[in-house]
Amino acid sequence: MDDVLQRMLAVEREADAVVARADEQARQAEERARLDTAEYVRRQRAETAQLAERLVAEQVTRAEAERRAALAKAADE
Repeated sequence: MDDVLQRMLAVEREADAVVARADEQARQAEERARLDTAEYVRRQRAETAQLAERLVAEQVTRAEAERRAALAKAADE
């Protein structure tokens, strides 16, 4: 009978160890996912900022060209 109890305790300890390893693996996977998500968001924000800067620069260039054309037209008249 004692042998059966000892085996049951050993199985229970092994089950606890398996659960602890699974919990640690889940925690590590969650941390990796959190870091990956943070990096993705950082890259997307940087790309959005670059796009916004490019669009503003294009609009400024276009507005300056229109201003020069309007000044040239006014000078011709």
